[in-house]
Amino acid sequence: MSGKVLLAEDHPDNRRLICRYLESMGLEVITAENGEQAVEQCLKEFPDVVLLDIQMPVLDGLSALKLLQKCGFTQPVYALTANAISHQIEGYLEAGFTGYLAKPIDKKVFYTQLAKHCKSTSQLANSMPDTRDLVTSFINSFAYEADLIQQHFSADDLMSLQQDAHRIGGAAKMFALDDIAHSALALELAIKNKTAFEINHLVTQLLELMHCTRLAQNSSISPS
Repeated sequence: MSGKVLLAEDHPDNRRLICRYLESMGLEVITAENGEQAVEQCLKEFPDVVLLDIQMPVLDGLSALKLLQKCGFTQPVYALTANAISHQIEGYLEAGFTGYLAKPIDKKVFYTQLAKHCKSTSQLANSMPDTRDLVTSFINSFAYEADLIQQHFSADDLMSLQQDAHRIGGAAKMFALDDIAHSALALELAIKNKTAFEINHLVTQLLELMHCTRLAQNSSISPS
């Protein structure tokens, strides 16, 4: 497959993972860390397809799409989301997205959708790119992420704590770290529902899971 794709995703490890999958299909990838950068790059590079994460800092995916529409950008734009709930999907389509792509990514689904807008020169290869280094990088970020969680929890900054939970949960889901994903997403939901007792318990649980995962990784790579 050949073509130029713009990928807007705020989590660095997620961004590298999706970029690697797209490049393994033969595509040129332009990356952006937020919606504002995505709009700037779209108007500068005019990619064949745009992939916008819905929840991003500075400018979220929906706001970025609206701005692109105002600027007369007509290339296909897909919503990237871990929340593939039917009513939300309908909302994305009504807003003007060409379609949506769920996270964690399914390479076959990505290929099928992108092949509609890029030149398909061959069949999808069955081999998957090696992402072990990206999993390691994500787990190595847990010390920093744990510090943020503790700071925001101690300051009773629930908005930032919810963003922490969403960021970690979404990335953990992408890297198939299911226990951490479930714990982080449960924390995010508890914050939305303002259930204080559950928040306290889930913060403790998430921090413990992240700590244990880091220890397990470090012990697996330590010399015998």
